[in-house]
Amino acid sequence: MPVRIFTLSFDAERELFQEEDLNRFCATRSVTQKRAEFFAWKGKAWWTVWVEYDEAVQGEALPEGLDAEQTATYQRLREWRFGVAEKQGLPACVVAANRKQAEQALRYASG
Repeated sequence: MPVRIFTLSFDAERELFQEEDLNRFCATRSVTQKRAEFFAWKGKAWWTVWVEYDEAVQGEALPEGLDAEQTATYQRLREWRFGVAEKQGLPACVVAANRKQAEQALRYASG
């Protein structure tokens, strides 16, 4: 599996980490694993995010095989993920991967 490492700096003016590149990258790939580590260097805050992914482009398209109820559950999970990511100043893919959310939607909407 390919791996990509991102190092995100803290923007003191906006009071958030600069995660735009990471979010753009994760939006078009299927993230299989991720790990984030916080560190400080020369008085500045940083996140290093290690992302393992599949090349299969997922983008904003819904996962295949979801019925209407599962699709609604999947969309609610995505909204929750983006809300948590924004509140914590993290990239959305660090909170949860698209694949995991689709698996949860399949499991819980049917159960």
